[in-house]
Amino acid sequence: MLKRPNETSWSVKQICKMIQKEIITFENPLQRPADQWKLEDKSLLIDSLLRMYVPDIFAIQFSTENEEGRKISTYDIIDGKQRLTTISSYINDEWELTELEPIQLESTNEFHNISCKKFSQLPEEVQEEIQGHTLDLKFWELEDDEDEENLIKEIFYRLNNGKGMSREHLALVSAGKNVQLFVHRMLTEHKLFTEIAHFAESSVKKSDREMTVMQSILLVSGLDYPSFVAKDVEKIFSENEIADAILAQTEQEFNAIALTFKNHDRFVSKLSISAMVYMFSKSSNKTNSSVKLLEYVNYLNSLKPNERKADKYRKHTGAGSTKKDSVVKRINAMVEICNQ
Repeated sequence: MLKRPNETSWSVKQICKMIQKEIITFENPLQRPADQWKLEDKSLLIDSLLRMYVPDIFAIQFSTENEEGRKISTYDIIDGKQRLTTISSYINDEWELTELEPIQLESTNEFHNISCKKFSQLPEEVQEEIQGHTLDLKFWELEDDEDEENLIKEIFYRLNNGKGMSREHLALVSAGKNVQLFVHRMLTEHKLFTEIAHFAESSVKKSDREMTVMQSILLVSGLDYPSFVAKDVEKIFSENEIADAILAQTEQEFNAIALTFKNHDRFVSKLSISAMVYMFSKSSNKTNSSVKLLEYVNYLNSLKPNERKADKYRKHTGAGSTKKDSVVKRINAMVEICNQ
């Protein structure tokens, strides 16, 4: 049974120091990468610190002992990463505010113009007001006999019940801890996703990158799937454990794609990645497959737009592309074209 969380409050100044010292961490793989907000949204958050309030932050508390036997606690954020990283980055002078209404400080009743200013450019009393604002933190202390994975899933589901959480992101919640950590590492560290692949801003917010990694794992695993729709992927990952060997092989295929397209990245998208992963996973000669794949992409780029639509692969990348029939035809078309 999920127990009530403990509660505490810290000032923004304290929180920023705790982030620097890694007492507050953002390691939970269920949290989306930082910097998901537009500048307008980030600016409104800073404005809210001065005018109203910021919603509660939720975390898991982990306790360890140092060499002197002293208890050390860290707090891994489950809900509130975007808020805390936005506040911390502003305090660190990493960006400037958009146009905002003049602010009246509660402490002095004086009005100040904060528009288009970095933190260091704000009047000293405004800086103090921001740093002195307190944020409420609710946290669950992980007991020795508790299942961390199930506890975090339970909390995450409850916190996001009724919110606009994408089905794609909920699919990741359903997966095992090893899959969650793998997906998080691919999106934050692997060149295929940090430098090469193309995902629109709206696609990133909808967690399409997470879904692409999970679909790739699914193809490498050989598990049957009714479609690539998020709810079907969620069901498969909730019912099946994925061996670490499958994850390692998936990463090998990502390596092959990244190497192939290190200087030719225009073709790499959410649909093409999973198809290429499957092709490389079935190839006995990845170097040869890379050459064929680049030849195909160069050929595709030489075609006129109306000719590309008739291409065997492209025919299955439009509407209905998540249906199993379209997925299979898309993969087979890519393999066939490259073999020709």
